[in-house]
Amino acid sequence: MMNKMYKIIFIGLVMFLLTSCGDNSSTNKDIVGIRPIGDSMFVYQIGVSTLDEYEVSVEYSDGTFKVLTLGNTLFSSTSFVLDEVGYKGINISVDTVSYTLDFKVYETALDFKLLDIYKTAFDNETTLLNYLEWYQSISKDSVDISNAIINEYGNLVISYSDLTSNNYGNVMGYLDQGNDISNNYIVNFYNIQGFIVSSQLVLEGEAAEAVDLVVPSGYTFNNWDKSFTNVTSSLNIYPVYEANEYTISFVTNSIEDISNQVLNYNELIVLPVLEKEGHQFIGWYNGESINDSQVFSNQHISSDMTLYARWEKNTYTISFDVFDGEVIEPMIATYGDTITNYPSGIFNNQVFMGWYLDSSFELSYDESSMITEDIILYAKFLDITYELVSGSETYIKITGYYNDYNEVVLPSTIDGYPVWEISNNVFKNKTFSSIVLPEELKIIGSYAFADNPNLESIIIPESMVNFSIGIFKNNSSLEDVTLPSQMTLIPDYMFQNCVSLKSIDLPTDVGIIGSFVFENTGLTSITLPSGLKRIGNSAFANTYLSALTLPTDLEMIGMEIIKNVDGINEITIPKDVFSISEGAFYMASGLNNIFVDTENTTYVSVDGVLYSADMTRLYCYPDNKPGTAYTLPSTITLVPSRAINNNPYLKTVTIKEDVSVSMLYNFNNLTGLTGFEVTPGTGTAYFASEEGILYDASQEWIYRYPIAKTSTSFTIPNSVLYLDSYSFAYQKYLTSINLSSNLIGINSYAFYDCDTLSSFTTPLSLSFIRRYAFAEMDVLSTFTIAEGLIHLEDNIWNNSVNVKSLHLPSTLSMLDNDTFDGLIALDTLTINPANPTIQIDSDMVVYQDDYQTLYIYHENIRIADYVVDERVTTLSAEFKSNQYLTSIELSNQVSRITTYAFVDCPNLDSIKFTYEVVATEVMLDAFNEDNPDLVILVPNIYYFMYINQDAFDNFIDKTIAY
Repeated sequence: MMNKMYKIIFIGLVMFLLTSCGDNSSTNKDIVGIRPIGDSMFVYQIGVSTLDEYEVSVEYSDGTFKVLTLGNTLFSSTSFVLDEVGYKGINISVDTVSYTLDFKVYETALDFKLLDIYKTAFDNETTLLNYLEWYQSISKDSVDISNAIINEYGNLVISYSDLTSNNYGNVMGYLDQGNDISNNYIVNFYNIQGFIVSSQLVLEGEAAEAVDLVVPSGYTFNNWDKSFTNVTSSLNIYPVYEANEYTISFVTNSIEDISNQVLNYNELIVLPVLEKEGHQFIGWYNGESINDSQVFSNQHISSDMTLYARWEKNTYTISFDVFDGEVIEPMIATYGDTITNYPSGIFNNQVFMGWYLDSSFELSYDESSMITEDIILYAKFLDITYELVSGSETYIKITGYYNDYNEVVLPSTIDGYPVWEISNNVFKNKTFSSIVLPEELKIIGSYAFADNPNLESIIIPESMVNFSIGIFKNNSSLEDVTLPSQMTLIPDYMFQNCVSLKSIDLPTDVGIIGSFVFENTGLTSITLPSGLKRIGNSAFANTYLSALTLPTDLEMIGMEIIKNVDGINEITIPKDVFSISEGAFYMASGLNNIFVDTENTTYVSVDGVLYSADMTRLYCYPDNKPGTAYTLPSTITLVPSRAINNNPYLKTVTIKEDVSVSMLYNFNNLTGLTGFEVTPGTGTAYFASEEGILYDASQEWIYRYPIAKTSTSFTIPNSVLYLDSYSFAYQKYLTSINLSSNLIGINSYAFYDCDTLSSFTTPLSLSFIRRYAFAEMDVLSTFTIAEGLIHLEDNIWNNSVNVKSLHLPSTLSMLDNDTFDGLIALDTLTINPANPTIQIDSDMVVYQDDYQTLYIYHENIRIADYVVDERVTTLSAEFKSNQYLTSIELSNQVSRITTYAFVDCPNLDSIKFTYEVVATEVMLDAFNEDNPDLVILVPNIYYFMYINQDAFDNFIDKTIAY
């Protein structure tokens, strides 16, 4: 085989004309050269020339063609290189006759063999058709031409590499006879490979004969590319094939559907890659059995196909975290598995509560879940303490709880024994939002679930028989409570301050509602059980009730049951009620009428006012009852506490001088009252009135100065020794007051909320001032205390915001720790230096016992880093509420610290004890547990002596040795 070069054609379809420089007629012989058939294959066309008697050869070797004689040396070989595309002419000379061989060079390189051309005689009987047949058979599949000759008979004989040969008859005689072929055309039919399958000589205007083609696999024959029914020129006819379409169908074995692919024959298959939750995609197969073959992309398609996706399930690991070091071997599962044998039971003596997906135990794990990923399960333990109670029956009592999970499920049994009891305070101050109680629970202790801000609902099991007080007190989110049907007692404080509780169904057997049960809840309505016998103090105070129907079997009513309830306008006392406490309807701000069942023998209602049946005792004058004047009936001998106090409509009240009236919470807040009138009685006189002011009979006490009395000044008579509690409270007109020179005592709340007095001077006779006596006085700015005063109680000037200075007398011997509380503007506090008991330094710190006891550290002292005076041995002071303190260093002598000493100092972050003395008496609750930044510094040598004191129990981690 020769090297690959260009496609080459010797010009001329049937023959090439050899032209000479001499007389062309004497050399009327032709050379037929080498010709390609089609553009994709090379078919060798071989012709001969009668160059006299010489054999001529065309040879190709190493890119060079030669034309030469074989076995004859009459002319030298001529060599040439076909080095460019196009036509090339080669001149040769034989016996002085010149010939030109024309070549055409194609772009595609081909292999050539040495082809011998032999000169021989021609048979005149050879036809052109015999010659043309040679085109269609010159090439045989996988067979090369080994030799081609014109034998002595003028026949074309082709020899092939498979040792076969064909005789194609005389090829030149037809032309030598001078036949006219000018009106004949050659029509060549090609196959899809570009080979001539038939060459036909067709007369002009006639039709060529279509040939039968072997249609290649994967194609459909449509037609020929041009018409050949009326041939007017030579034609090359090519078949028009259409590639067959084949469909690939996909069975995904997943939720994902894939559209069929339609491809033409022999196109490359491009297969999709799928995803499926929990699986790995293995590939596409031509069947679903394990023995079926895999099909890959970039294969050629040759038929319709159905492909099946094959998957492999993922494998996952379930790990277990029990926090306390116990090791549980991981479990292995495949996607979609469910596991029924998760570890459970008791780990390290803790009660196992289940598996969770997070370490904060907010996402509980459903053990019936399908496995879809690697997971870590966290064991939730109920960190409780409990004890076994033995008796007629043995049961478990829960005594402590030390977790703070969002959801709590208490076990119904522990160690095989039923859980029947929860002790006092066990779940107090926790923050869980739900709790499931043991199925057979019987006893719940006091405040067991109190002070939980997140608990929204709870179901108390039917087994419960013993409830204690305050179980759900201060649960601000509690909305829904299911009580057991056999419950008979709702104990005190059970739902107090449950502000989200708007309704509740009480069991029909409830006979007692304890005190403060629903105080300060969100109740808007309630139906009391028909068998209810007793309602405790403040049971429905500060609620949103618009009505309250007392059941017919009710017998006892406590104090202030509807205090501060605006919506209840009237109430009826049932026939069996025999006990109504003092102040039962005190501060019932919406109440304007009280009615009594006519069959009741203990109480009676006259004009909406509640009296004893014999009309000797006033129980309640309703707070919202209209009317400007009220005269106590002449039969009344006793007015108990809280009977008439808050009515805004009354202007005058008339009472007999001999009526026994408790001044505790009576006439305190009659904001429209202008005067009292006291009329003569028949017994011992208790009261007198002058200018509408209520005195005791001897006028040594002022009981009440009417709130709406419009006088701007008042001089207290010298007979007056005492001012009663609330005597001038809420007064809005007095701008000056002159005290009696004999005044001994001013009682609690005497001038409370008296907003018009700006100055006050005590007389020399004054001995004591009780708590809150001058509190909430907005304009009071000057307060002068005369010598003689002995005792100041707590909170005397609380929230009187304009009092800036106080000077205490030498006679003062008793102060409360809270005396100066609420004086937020106080910047000067001094004392007569002659006082033998009390000392005050320049920082307003109050001492006793010659500076040995630090007694009062006022909230308005503005020292950040305070060092206690070295003379102090006892801290009796409450530093509470001082927002300026950041550190305190105790003196060398401090050995005793009292309760609440450092409570409510929001910025206090350091308390330092010194080396010289160990403070061996640090009282419980001395420190503020709510201050997260507090650090207590103690000497290293005394560290254990400090932390072993009860006061340090909750501060061990904040106590640092130095």
